[in-house]
Amino acid sequence: MKLDRFDAAVALALVGLCFAIYAPSFDFGFVNFDDDRYVTEHRLVLGGLDFESAAKAFTRTKASNWHPLTWISHMADVSLFGLDAGAHHAMSAGLHALAGVVLFVVLRRMTGRCQDDRRALGLSALVAAFFIAHPTHVESVAWISERKDVLCALFWFAAMGAYLHYARAPSFARYTWVVVAFVAALLSKPMAVSLPFVLLLLDVWPLARFPGMAGPAPGRTPAQTTGALLLEKLPLGALAVASATVTLYAQNLGGALQTVERFPLFERALNAVISLDRYALLALWPTGLTIFHPRLDLSHWNALSLLAVCLPPVLWAAVAVHQRRRRPFLLVGLAWFAICLAPVLGVVQVGEQSIADRYTYLPYVGLSIALFWGLESIWPRHQHRSRVLLALALVAVAASGVAAREQLHTWRDSASLWTRALEVHPESALANLQLSQLLRERGDLAGARMHAERALESEPRMLLAHYQLAILHHTAGRADAARDSLARALAIDSRFAVGFAMRAEWARREIGRAHV
Repeated sequence: MKLDRFDAAVALALVGLCFAIYAPSFDFGFVNFDDDRYVTEHRLVLGGLDFESAAKAFTRTKASNWHPLTWISHMADVSLFGLDAGAHHAMSAGLHALAGVVLFVVLRRMTGRCQDDRRALGLSALVAAFFIAHPTHVESVAWISERKDVLCALFWFAAMGAYLHYARAPSFARYTWVVVAFVAALLSKPMAVSLPFVLLLLDVWPLARFPGMAGPAPGRTPAQTTGALLLEKLPLGALAVASATVTLYAQNLGGALQTVERFPLFERALNAVISLDRYALLALWPTGLTIFHPRLDLSHWNALSLLAVCLPPVLWAAVAVHQRRRRPFLLVGLAWFAICLAPVLGVVQVGEQSIADRYTYLPYVGLSIALFWGLESIWPRHQHRSRVLLALALVAVAASGVAAREQLHTWRDSASLWTRALEVHPESALANLQLSQLLRERGDLAGARMHAERALESEPRMLLAHYQLAILHHTAGRADAARDSLARALAIDSRFAVGFAMRAEWARREIGRAHV
């Protein structure tokens, strides 16, 4: 199926929608959270892209991650634009637009029954438009450190397209392109480990490769046995396991993996179920978006609370299974949503967040498929049905785009970012600490001290908050208070090398003054 003028018009509209939302970010700067570790203070990235630096990207971990293609992408930006943050933002927006177009084209080819099938075109365009315009995706695009999200999604959708090409006429050469695209997605962000499972879902619908299922025509994909479908995913599964192993090693090396003592298993399981509900709600009502969502206090939860949060996912699953033959897209879309979120629901806890806006980037594609194909299938059929659906779709996309552009301004600079974080979660220790550091750099020592103390009120054992207070007290000439704060930091982590270096420096200065 070749793209006709309608497909081309939709692709151009998707690009226009993306830049209409994200154009203001071309004047934004870097933020004081991870952008330093990823770009502005990363010596390998600052050297630009050449053969040697590209090779080193494959042998080093940074920021508790191993994603060499992401580092190479940042290197290329530095080679092209230096540290012009606006250009880095424009590149992320461009990749986001390209990913949206590839998603549209692949869905259109997978679900189109013939060249003039406008139903498949419209629904595929709607899924791609919400991928581009959903407010939760602003974090992945506007945060330069999250370049890994847009790269991963681009290669993910490319792998889907290669898989469609392979499924229509299986061959070793065509399968090789699936592997290449999948490896590129893994090298951009390890969250792509879910792709083999999603490809198996696509075998259910719309490819209909399982025996006894009616596939789209023309170019129907040939049916396979269940064993054959599983067997062809084994190489991809092996790559996913290898990527997950390397990722866990890098995260453990960087200290990002949390211990069972800090986050007990029951609390992790409960948080995973709650997070699934919260992500589903944010898809329909994206409010309270921010860079960091602290973990919930689950100490007061009981069996009845657990039953209440488990009920919605169970109901979704029951409906999807019940409708698996009449409406297989419900099962496929909801399973896509849950499977893609599984690695980041907190069962293996990395960092201290409960949920993250950026984690919705790929999962919401599955949820959109279930939602839009499901609504279209149950909408009453009448004379003006197509016009009504088109009008509602345009209104929904426009509303989503307006909300996304409003959310975009959160990322204008570090002050806006952390001010917004405190508006959503006033007790966030991380947000208070980051704002404290920003105010200290601007010379507002009183404001910096206030936010550092607020961070410690929420999290008394926050090492970096004690360290921040030590710096602030020392700068203000309160030597005893500075030593006390530094001692508290070292008591929390006796291996805190920066703290020991600071204490040694203070001692050296006191000895120097004594000799004078």
